[in-house]
Amino acid sequence: MSSATLQLGEAAAQWRMARRIYAIYQPLARAAHLPSCPPLDSPVDRPQPEALEQAHRWLDEMDARVQAAPLRSLLQTTQLATEENLHDLIVRYLAREPKDDSLRDRLDFLLVQFFSHCASPVLHQGEVALEDVAQVMEPVLGECSTDLPAWLQPLEEALQALHRCGSLRELLDQGVLQRGRQVKVSAGPMFFGSAPLLAFVRFNFLVRRAFFRLLQGDLHAIRHGLDELERRGIETLDCTRAQLAAQEPASHLRQICRDWREAFRAPYRAGESFRQLAEIRAAVEAALAAVVPEAGPAPADRLQPSAASEESPAPPIVAPQKAAAPPPPQEEPQAQVPAEAPKPAPAAKLEPSPQPSPRPLVLEIEEAQDRIAEQLLKNGDKKSISVTSIEIGGAKLLLSSWEVAAFVEGGDQLSDALQRAVAARAILVEVIAACRKQPAGRASAGSDEAAALEKVIAAAKAEGATMQTAVEDARNAKNIDAAVNLAATAKRLQASADEARKFLP
Repeated sequence: MSSATLQLGEAAAQWRMARRIYAIYQPLARAAHLPSCPPLDSPVDRPQPEALEQAHRWLDEMDARVQAAPLRSLLQTTQLATEENLHDLIVRYLAREPKDDSLRDRLDFLLVQFFSHCASPVLHQGEVALEDVAQVMEPVLGECSTDLPAWLQPLEEALQALHRCGSLRELLDQGVLQRGRQVKVSAGPMFFGSAPLLAFVRFNFLVRRAFFRLLQGDLHAIRHGLDELERRGIETLDCTRAQLAAQEPASHLRQICRDWREAFRAPYRAGESFRQLAEIRAAVEAALAAVVPEAGPAPADRLQPSAASEESPAPPIVAPQKAAAPPPPQEEPQAQVPAEAPKPAPAAKLEPSPQPSPRPLVLEIEEAQDRIAEQLLKNGDKKSISVTSIEIGGAKLLLSSWEVAAFVEGGDQLSDALQRAVAARAILVEVIAACRKQPAGRASAGSDEAAALEKVIAAAKAEGATMQTAVEDARNAKNIDAAVNLAATAKRLQASADEARKFLP
């Protein structure tokens, strides 16, 4: 092959890489009212020297301007975080000088994002050794030593503390996020060494995974506690320690829980600290203890981390329009919390009401998500995940590996779509199982079962439409794996809805 051919091939490769990075940078430039790059805007490939030089100059200028916050937000709320795009951006950043704090923070995020994207489902649920990280990260970091310098020992100590955390409050009290951040900041230029990068990727991944599990546990505990309190006629709680009212309506607390489902895509450093959620849980448990002293802690407290269930860097950043959200894992929460302990709700409101009515047959999509996540997170040490079976209302629901990953990993819009579709399928399975127990083997006209079937079939139809949109978005983003997985889940949801229709009167 001639040198001219080699140069042409190299120019074409550089042009393709420039286009991929431009796809990431161009929305950031537009949001900052910065000029675009005409050669890269053109739909025609122009890998000529002058066009390449102009493209490189534009990308260099953006390299110096881009900060971790908007980059996180963009990659967590779009389909741009493909393996190829992440690879190119990481390689570009690793070659940049000077190695300053801004570059450190961007690499810190991109590397764990790459690992999370490329790691097998086993690593998303099981143990994660440094050798595992080295293998996954080899395409961007090359061969790396797994012998860590002594100055990284505080990271391992922080992970040991993380392993003992059973709630967000414990995570905050242990200072895991702050300890990890201190090690990163104090590392200086040593942060960019290959072995330290591996250690920080592992730390971030385990913190993110843990945060997801603990958040799910707190949300489940709050929802379960509010159910019990409302059954006893208690409609307000003292949530002053959570920066809320002394008579905060339970309905508003439920809305906060729903909003927190968006926490994984929240704006960087924006919104309420997740300290608020920990304080809401404390308020709910204090109110419960006042009316049911023998009840003990909410069930989510039993979601203790297994040996294989640690966690990873704080929640992903979300679109600017989203509201309250937790700070990233590198930072200790900023919200100031009053020193006084939560006050129980007024005694007059703590009178137990008559025996609670039976739980509704049809659960909300979000409640089904909670139940599925709880089962999967409890069984996080199971290594066989090509197909996972969970129990829903006495019936078994089979989940594929990508559906399991959507619950135990989470953090993006595709995961949200998958979670809701699986939850809708779970509700269908539950209602179908109830109908099969009827004397006629199906719902009778005008019965609760018939009404439940019609409701869940309608919900499944709505989620199916959302899934089709997600499939198209993934295809347009050339994320073929995601499109195939989403389409398969959508097909299973449709099949369950079709089966449910057979039980209608």
